[in-house]
Amino acid sequence: MIIAVTVFDAPARLGFGASGKDRLAQMQTQLASIGCKVVHEIEAEYASSAVSELVGVGEGECIRVFAAGGTGHRTLAIKLFGPTGTQLAHQAITADPQLQYCSTTAQTVRFQIDVTGKGRLSHMVMKCPAPPPKPKLKGKPHAH
Repeated sequence: MIIAVTVFDAPARLGFGASGKDRLAQMQTQLASIGCKVVHEIEAEYASSAVSELVGVGEGECIRVFAAGGTGHRTLAIKLFGPTGTQLAHQAITADPQLQYCSTTAQTVRFQIDVTGKGRLSHMVMKCPAPPPKPKLKGKPHAH
């Protein structure tokens, strides 16, 4: 069961001037200020095909997966799969994808970063506090 899935494209929208690994280091510093912790350190590698890694998520925990490309990777996408191979969430193709996933059960999930070229790819995973629940709308009782 999924508590929340939120898709982010903050670095691309905010116009980060840094590239790849540096962009992720900036995001890591910013998110640490709100209580996020690194689960999978920033890893930079040459990629010409999809990159796939495993990461554990605990009961009631949220993880955020980040990818940033350098020259050669203008667009990337992230998919998240559960232990049975079911796709849990995805971030469509964008310049700097981020994907947040919150789980109600402890499990090992697999993230996959799809690339559209050849070049240096950086990625990381952070564990972040769950987003606050959406407020319920209160309205006037209906008269019958």
